[in-house]
Amino acid sequence: MVPLAGLLLAASIDGGAALRHASALAALGPHPWGSPRAQAAAAYVAAQMREAGLDTVELQAFDRHGVRGT
Repeated sequence: MVPLAGLLLAASIDGGAALRHASALAALGPHPWGSPRAQAAAAYVAAQMREAGLDTVELQAFDRHGVRGT
């Protein structure tokens, strides 16, 4: 039996919105770590989270094998 919270979450997923977000990120082209396009993708995701009502959204930089990402 699926918990009620899982059913509510599944019911709240908007397939059209998911497709729009995927399309927006794909339109950036390849965005490997450390590239300007990766920064643009991170900024897009952060903006969408803020627009969805999250009060605090922070981009966290990281370094992996000498390549910086966000």
